[in-house]
Amino acid sequence: MKASLEWIKDFTEYQGDIQTFVDGMTLSGTKVESLEYEGADLKKLVVGHVLEKNQHPNADRLSVCQVDVGTEIVQIVCGAPNVAAGQKVIVALPGAVLAGGFKIKKAKMRGEESNGMICSIDELGFSVHEFPDAVSDGIYVLPDDSPVGNDALDVIGIGQEIIEFEITSNRPDCLAVEGLARETSVVFDTKFTALDKKPNNFSDLKSEDIASIVVEAPDLCSAFIGRIVTDVKIEQSPIWMQKRLRAAGMRPINNIVDITNFVMLSLGQPMHAYDLDFLTDHSIIVRRAEDQEMMTLLDGTEIKMNSDNLVIADTAGAVGLAGVMGAENSEVRDSTKAILFEAANFSKTSVRKTAKEYNLRSEASLRFEKGLPAQNAQRAMDYACYLIEELNCGKVASTEITVAEKFPVLHKIEYTAQGINKLTGVDLSIEQINQILNKLELDIEPTENSDIYVATIPYFRGDLKIEADLAEEVARIYGYDKIESRFSKGNTPTLGGRNATQLDVEKIRRVLEACGAYEAYTYSFVSPTDVVRLGLDSEHALSQQLTILNPLGEEYSKMRTTMLPSLLRVIEHNLSHGNLSGVLYELGKTYHPLNTLPDYGLTAAYQDEHLPDEREHVTVALFDQNLKDSSQGYFILKGIMEELFRHLGIVEFQVSRVGPDHPYYHPGQTASVYLPDYTDPIGLIGTIHPGSAKEFAVTPNTYFLDLELHPLLKAKREKILFKALPKYPAITRDLSFVMPRENLVSEVEAEIVGLAGSLLESIRIFDVYQGQGIAEDKKSVAFSLVFRDAERTLSDREINPIMQKIIVNMAKRDILLRA
Repeated sequence: MKASLEWIKDFTEYQGDIQTFVDGMTLSGTKVESLEYEGADLKKLVVGHVLEKNQHPNADRLSVCQVDVGTEIVQIVCGAPNVAAGQKVIVALPGAVLAGGFKIKKAKMRGEESNGMICSIDELGFSVHEFPDAVSDGIYVLPDDSPVGNDALDVIGIGQEIIEFEITSNRPDCLAVEGLARETSVVFDTKFTALDKKPNNFSDLKSEDIASIVVEAPDLCSAFIGRIVTDVKIEQSPIWMQKRLRAAGMRPINNIVDITNFVMLSLGQPMHAYDLDFLTDHSIIVRRAEDQEMMTLLDGTEIKMNSDNLVIADTAGAVGLAGVMGAENSEVRDSTKAILFEAANFSKTSVRKTAKEYNLRSEASLRFEKGLPAQNAQRAMDYACYLIEELNCGKVASTEITVAEKFPVLHKIEYTAQGINKLTGVDLSIEQINQILNKLELDIEPTENSDIYVATIPYFRGDLKIEADLAEEVARIYGYDKIESRFSKGNTPTLGGRNATQLDVEKIRRVLEACGAYEAYTYSFVSPTDVVRLGLDSEHALSQQLTILNPLGEEYSKMRTTMLPSLLRVIEHNLSHGNLSGVLYELGKTYHPLNTLPDYGLTAAYQDEHLPDEREHVTVALFDQNLKDSSQGYFILKGIMEELFRHLGIVEFQVSRVGPDHPYYHPGQTASVYLPDYTDPIGLIGTIHPGSAKEFAVTPNTYFLDLELHPLLKAKREKILFKALPKYPAITRDLSFVMPRENLVSEVEAEIVGLAGSLLESIRIFDVYQGQGIAEDKKSVAFSLVFRDAERTLSDREINPIMQKIIVNMAKRDILLRA
């Protein structure tokens, strides 16, 4: 909300300086976002009177003017086509500064002396949109009664102190200058005068004799007031109104439209003016739109409506989208002779949904969707008709047409000094509290219980519902800066802590960062093309993306179903900036329609009858453009997974080759990760498919580990316990087997563990080889086995039969000892 301090002073007797005002309002909760001194750079501009205009002897397009500037008559050479003798104009004298710091000096133009410049509005840094009576290709002509020699900026209303306020959503009353002035009077303890202006002179006409109003949707329109104005004269608004509109960021248009905007900004109540001649049968019907009904709005936008939209219509069709924007077929024109003023109260939910549906946020919808008091419609109508009379631009009908419900009963709140002080942490007497609440225009009444008081809430403060709201008002007006930093009375400090899941997540972060990974944060909303780029068909579970109703754009219109595209973009960004290798991880969520993914028997943790199925993931990405052996990256990532599992206490897991359901992974270098607790895999580990790598412009040496977090943390986990160092030595044996390439090493390793029996302490893979000396369809895998007994020293005689048993059983599976 923007307003000038001058406008706020129309309602209050504040006399302080601007900085005191800014600081005081911000401390009281009405935060000042910015402060602008309009025309601060403009200097030495005066009103001049053009006495003579003669053709320049040496230039066809220049004029030599004699201009009275109050103190002297000066000669100015001017190139504007519209300059003429008798005009009052803006003169920049030598030494003046114009927009952009442009300085005016005495000069000779084609041999003729020029002692200044006659200015256009553009040269002051403004446009014809802000000064509609200006011309785009000529000088700005002032009113005939402008005093010669006076400051030209004062005459045209430039020089306001314009303040932009940040208004919270619970304070629609402050989306009005009156509301801001009311806050000013409370903060600075000055007199406040509410707006209470009504017309005094009326025509003999009655509104109901000329027009009719019917509300067919009272659930969406609780009040509709209409009044006829005849003998309308369309002209420019006076300077005082134009400059206030300009300060609020609104463009002056003409007196009738400006009156509706001025009333809205003054009282916070949107209004609309309809050209009566373009209302068929002079009728207004407030109804729901028909499905597929078309309407062209004031800004030229053509929309196709539905029955959820509320429209203002006549007997021929819609003439406005209620609370959002009028239609072009009823707008006020230069030829308008009679109008119907509208002041209404529409459902905030209906207005918000409609504005959101058509992406039409207007000053009117901004206010309606916050919820407006019913009383404001009548006040706005009275003030608009008063301004018609004040500007002498029409005749107001003697009656108005009102279709409205009764005003709601004013809300009451019980409170005590003890309750207010406990909530705020201050020690104020009941007299001090009541004084603050009275300043806020709350009516205070005692009750039979001397400790309890009742506050009646004024109609414009719909945000005050309970005692805590009153406590907040007392605290902010008393002064947040005066409240000591201590705990509220009756409360004791509590020691915060993390739950088991939060501690596990922290542990995951520590482990992955110890493995050299950097955490990434990416958006949960993605492009609909992501799943296509991964090679997924429309029937795939990961292609079932949820659509965002109000997306930032097409690129961010879907909720992600997989973490991979987000991290692939991060990798692409790193590669394009010269970082050729790295390890990244993200703890994030994916979003799915219900019942599209396995629930791992953990249904209660996932299901919700209304919301999407949210799945938390821990995803690790490794990329290295310089890797010569592509399998190396897989094993590095598998090592990171094993380290993570070790720290989480997950002892048993299995990897198994994936099927064709994951086309974005390399089919021969990817595995599903299984835990014994679940029949479904909890994740995948593998190399990105070369096609997907090309699609996202990353290196083929890109690897992913993607695990679902919830089943991972709910799985059977062993506590990490202290174990004494062994007393007896171990026996280490190495075995190198040649096996078919398609064999999964993890399955071979599991079989060796089963054959080795209880004496086997550990097993690890220390070499995988494919190349010279090994058949093309084979691979060599070397295992190191460590045997130990906790009670005695083992001998070769005990270990040799175990080794022979392993070799014989492996040979039965075409897994042979390497020579």
